[in-house]
Amino acid sequence: MSLVHRDKQSETVDGQMNLAMEHTDELMGQGGTGSEVASESVTFVQDISVGVFTKLVKGEMVLSEKSKQVVTVKVLQDKSGSDEEKCFLSEIRFFKALAIHENIISMLGYITAKAPLCIVFEYCPHGNLKDFLLDLHREVRKVDEDELEESTINQLLQFASQIANGMDFLEKIGCVHRTLAAKSVHVGHGKVCKIAEFGFSSIVMDVNTYEKLTKGRIPIRWMALESILECVYTPKTDVWSYGIVLWEIFSFGNKPYPDMPIKDVIRELRHGYRLPAPKHADEMMYSLMNECWQDDPEVDQLLKNCQFYRTGFPMNKDVKHH
Repeated sequence: MSLVHRDKQSETVDGQMNLAMEHTDELMGQGGTGSEVASESVTFVQDISVGVFTKLVKGEMVLSEKSKQVVTVKVLQDKSGSDEEKCFLSEIRFFKALAIHENIISMLGYITAKAPLCIVFEYCPHGNLKDFLLDLHREVRKVDEDELEESTINQLLQFASQIANGMDFLEKIGCVHRTLAAKSVHVGHGKVCKIAEFGFSSIVMDVNTYEKLTKGRIPIRWMALESILECVYTPKTDVWSYGIVLWEIFSFGNKPYPDMPIKDVIRELRHGYRLPAPKHADEMMYSLMNECWQDDPEVDQLLKNCQFYRTGFPMNKDVKHH
């Protein structure tokens, strides 16, 4: 890992981070994780994925003279500007204040004293959920795609429940994710889903910055109409995105609205069109998806219903069918 010293940067990082998210601690309380780590303690092994302003790298972090830990490192790339840097620093502070949750990715540390800025996360050996589902589909097709094994169905339901559990936690602390998709969920040890990619969450950055950074690259296929047309982001719009993730899960990672260009997606959504039921979703699961895509979904109840799907909706059995 080649690092270049950033003149006077280390003197200003804490101030920038404090200004970025003054209200975060009030929402989440104390009990976050991660601290500044020496750049020399982190080694890059190989790229996992490369984005516009950041990339994910598989790496190793030295814990002691005799111990290393495999980690995922989010790296701010050189071409990023001041807005992207501010967002990155704010994401660090978000995780510093965030309590540990089994279905939210954990930050182990960060590097701000030298370039490039880095966030060190727990390593998820199964990659992102979208790629995992695509791989799983290839395996399923070798056997019998029409009749899924019970273990496969249970795996899909477990993913749905785990993500709902994580989103329920985020809703309770006042965090709107904004860009939830199967690709922004990582699959950790034991095939446990971890919601990640908080760079554009509303608790990290303001709407104006979000619009600037994502112009031309916003994830339309996962967004509620009010987010697309009015730039409105709330827990209810996150629930819409969660419904799309449910659709991705039960279609084994297929792209939402696969046969429609973006302009047609927007037009059809305005006319009331919704994604059809995936092949492997039963009536009640598809009913849940449709509940997510209503104009005024009951966020808390919907997420609880999704968490407890396999146990028969103990929180509320009055789920609508479409």
